[in-house]
This record gives sequence, C-alpha cells and structure tokens, in this order.
Amino acid sequence: VRDTIAGLNALRAAGIEADVAVGHSLGEISALFWAGCIDEETAVRIAAKRGELMATLAQSNGAMAAVLASQEETAVCIGDETVYFAGINSPSQTVISGDLSAVSRVVEAAKARGIRTVMLPVSHAFHSPLVAPAAAPLKEFLATCDLSPIHRRVISTVTGAPLPPDEDVAQLLHRQVTSPVLFRTAIQHSGHVDLWIEVGPGRTLAGMTAENGAP
Repeated sequence: VRDTIAGLNALRAAGIEADVAVGHSLGEISALFWAGCIDEETAVRIAAKRGELMATLAQSNGAMAAVLASQEETAVCIGDETVYFAGINSPSQTVISGDLSAVSRVVEAAKARGIRTVMLPVSHAFHSPLVAPAAAPLKEFLATCDLSPIHRRVISTVTGAPLPPDEDVAQLLHRQVTSPVLFRTAIQHSGHVDLWIEVGPGRTLAGMTAENGAP
C-alpha cells in the first residue's frame, strides 16, 4: 500500500490525474486513498492491521492457486471440493483458495484437463472463509479510523460496481477479508477508459486488464 500511494503521489506531482480507480485486493485501500476517503497514514495503518490479524488469527493450513481458465471451467475442476473462488481476474485466470489438500486436488483435476495452474506463495487462504476469524477484529479497528465520503469514482473489486459517495467503507473492508476479488467485473463496469496505468511494483494487473479487453 505504501509503495502504491507513493506512486499515486508521484503521478499527481507530475500533473497526471485519473478519472477512475480499480484496486486489486489490498489495492482497494489504495483506491480509497486516491478517492479521498482515507489519508496516507490511515491507509498504511489499515493495511498493517489487516496483515497482523491475518497472520495471528487465520487458519495457517490454507493455500491458493491460480487456475489459467475461466470461472466456469474452474468450477468444473472444483467439483465437490470445499474450495472457494478468491479472485475472478479475467476470462483466462481464476484464483482459488482453501485448505492445502483440497486446493491440491483441484490443481490435479485442472492439470488432468490440460489446464495450467500455479500455486501461489502465500501463508493463508486469503479471500475465503478460512480467514474469517480476522474479519471481526478488523471491523472493530476500522471503527476507530477516520473515514471520509468517497470523492472520486472507484469501481470496487469487492462489489464489482462503482462505490457511492456514502458507501460504508468500514463494512466494505470488513467484507473484503472473505470476499473474492471481482477484478474482471470491476474492469467491465469501469466504462470507456483511454488508458489504464498500473501504480505499484510489477505489471501483473496490466496483463490481467489487457486480458479483459481494456487498453
């Protein structure tokens, strides 16, 4: 979050301003900062508290994997396994989350269908019910934070839709803990955008945005 905010501040200093923002997972906090909902210090504090609670309260036997297929194809591979959609990123990338043994079985099922998969280097099954124990204390922490109305257009990857100015941001970030990242839906609902700029390290989001047919 801190690196992304530094990038946003650098773009602003250069006179480059956006009309819309979409944040992926923790990037939702950065998008809310851009929209004037939270200041830099508060954004960093929320991200740090979220990580702390995940590390101490969430189940540690979780795993995540990227399945290089659509949500529909991935659902076939999941079958009856207790595995959750953690990220609907593009028509050709879906992230799953759950217990390590169950995720491993889904990965094998995908490979048997000729679908490529990548196990993600994570410590927990993020964006799934396995991290639910961290959600309630995060909500309590968020109640102590100074949160303002949203002043700019943010397409949430929690709801997949534009956030209204009076959005309950504490409730939104509480929901985000166990909700899938609806990146594909958010990009689809962003309307016409001449140019997307990925702010932060790497080019992962740029690639996924292109997969969704955006410039």
